[in-house]
Amino acid sequence: MPGKRNPTQPPFILAKEIWKAADDDRPNQYAAFRTDFVLDEIPEALMLFIRADNRYAIWINGRYLPAQQYSDYDFWRVYDRLPVQGTHLVKGLNSLAVLAYCQNEDSSTYRKGRPGLIFELRDEERVLAASGLNTKCSEVTGFEEGGEVEKVSEQLSYSFRYDATVTGDWTAAGFNDAQWTYARVIVSRTDIVFHKRPVEQCAVGERLPAVILSQGAYLRHTQDGLFHAASGLRMQRDFLSHDSECIKVPNEAYPVSLPSVDGIPLCARQGDGLFFLVDLGRESVGYVCLDLLLDASCDIDVGWGEHLDDLRVRSRIGDRNFAFSYRASSGKNSFFYPIKRIGARYLEVHIASRSATVYYVGLLPVCYPLPPAIIPVGLNGLQTRIYKTAVHTLQCCMHEHYEDTPWREQALYAMDGRNEMLFTFDAFGASGKDFAQSCLWLLALGLRQDGLLELCAPAKVAQEWTIPSFSLIWVISVYEYLSNTRDISFAGTIKPVMDRVLQCFALRAQEGLIANFEGYWNFYEWREGLDGTGKSNGTLCYDAPLNALYAMALDAAEAIYTLLEDETQAFIMRNRRETLIPLYREAFFNADTGDFRLGNDIHAFTLKPQLVQALSLLAGMCPDDGTKHALAHRLLSGCFQPECTLSHRLFVYQAMLPYESLREAVLTDTDARWGAMLQAGATSFWETEAAETEFGGGASRCHGWSAAPIYVYHRLLKNNAG
Repeated sequence: MPGKRNPTQPPFILAKEIWKAADDDRPNQYAAFRTDFVLDEIPEALMLFIRADNRYAIWINGRYLPAQQYSDYDFWRVYDRLPVQGTHLVKGLNSLAVLAYCQNEDSSTYRKGRPGLIFELRDEERVLAASGLNTKCSEVTGFEEGGEVEKVSEQLSYSFRYDATVTGDWTAAGFNDAQWTYARVIVSRTDIVFHKRPVEQCAVGERLPAVILSQGAYLRHTQDGLFHAASGLRMQRDFLSHDSECIKVPNEAYPVSLPSVDGIPLCARQGDGLFFLVDLGRESVGYVCLDLLLDASCDIDVGWGEHLDDLRVRSRIGDRNFAFSYRASSGKNSFFYPIKRIGARYLEVHIASRSATVYYVGLLPVCYPLPPAIIPVGLNGLQTRIYKTAVHTLQCCMHEHYEDTPWREQALYAMDGRNEMLFTFDAFGASGKDFAQSCLWLLALGLRQDGLLELCAPAKVAQEWTIPSFSLIWVISVYEYLSNTRDISFAGTIKPVMDRVLQCFALRAQEGLIANFEGYWNFYEWREGLDGTGKSNGTLCYDAPLNALYAMALDAAEAIYTLLEDETQAFIMRNRRETLIPLYREAFFNADTGDFRLGNDIHAFTLKPQLVQALSLLAGMCPDDGTKHALAHRLLSGCFQPECTLSHRLFVYQAMLPYESLREAVLTDTDARWGAMLQAGATSFWETEAAETEFGGGASRCHGWSAAPIYVYHRLLKNNAG
């Protein structure tokens, strides 16, 4: 575990950590908290200090205060310092309400800590409100708790079920909380050090414009207990019947726009209820928002997705459920879910009633604040569309840290994050420094006892899902961060983690080469022979990608140690790399064909993936300049199979860009591949080019690693701001 970085004195003077009255270790917990405070005069602003394990939402006098907990670890706690503007406040009695959520179960986006909330509201002279024994608490939040609630995915964990009929507007000023109990104070460790939030809060925008694409009646499948199944499965099995007369808007142009001030009446003439399909216009990320009028209480299922390849939202994929359920009350229902974001273009709504008035269904956008992107001069029309879509893709995958995809996982991986960091520096310059640094640090905090980094951060995953190669990519990323920032101070801070990672690999070296990690996921990318699923012949296995990445990490480490003026460590890194090079050539280089094989086992010996050639070039493994030049010129010839997917294609381009004669080929390849996605209707770039057929239909249509045109265009076109 790395040492403490930028610790502060505890920001809480009087506040105590609290949770629900009953000690409860179930997963997927919600709790509501309220406290009042009095103001003699309305100040310009107050300051709220707050931290939760692991999410919170805040209302001041019933008015939402946009903010969300930074993804942290229980051993490295991050607090938020939020200004509460005078426009939120009134003279006299004021209320502070907090909805707290604790997943309380490991996943790819959260490591289990302990349910808890701590907050303190202050002016310049005094504490006005603080969490403690006098804080009112209610377990009745409308949200179903526990592990029976369906999960969006194992990575993203729980979706939600909400019942609007069981609670009033407890966030409003003047709400009567006399029936509430008092919170339980948690005895906290005295050695806890709090850290300031390392990145800015995301901005929460106004309702995104949307249109109703289709509407009609649905008939619920009655077999297999689907009435009680997960909402995503129920929706996927419902029979849909489009009805143009279901929507009652005379003289209205179609499709009908949302939000609607007067409301859009819908009326199904048959079936178990009505459905409608909403289009946000492009891939978007935010908090789901409903504004509906119902004649009577009823159940509503809402699913979300990135495409309509099934002529409906794909709300169920395997055991993944891209849906939630909502029990509506009679009358107006205005609701949004500020705990977890969703990534989607389309939302599908099934209402167990034949009539409803729709004012809005869609998202409140949640975006990390960034300046306008730097546009390279010289882009043609197609390249301009590609570049802007790539920037949008990247921004959809940036919130409190980089995310692989906002739809399916929202997880920080070293591989994905490395690509996204490079794209951020190109598109946003120095504005991306703090964000990139915080992601590298968050990954470093996931250092395991074995010297490898956790698969995701902050997270806890089983050893068999740990990817050794990603720890090497993290080391390479640290150097690439320093190359863009010259942040020597951070290099010193991160050095102990880098030492541990490199030592882990050095201890595995068999005469200089690194053998595969038994009991781990020896993954490089989603291609045959590279995805870690192959069988060995029972002997010690050596893979070219792992050893090439090790050589690149040693090269990066040498440069970092040199910056830190640690010549001893720099010499050790250089010596290890020089020892590795001839062994690598002997094991993987084919002198007759001038290229590199995948590995030393029977199957890998015959494979020559494009990725292996690119990594071998970048690691300096060719025996001479002539071989290097010839291999670089063959990279896009189609002779190396399997070809790289979008995730690792950046390595191919990086291996080719040093050659002036190959730059046009890189540009042509980029335009063709990413242009094809645009032609297919993409509004953000996909996880793979064949998204529909990959991963059982579960490939994402917005993936941060696929914003590679940003990198290419900034190197092949003039890099002046346009």
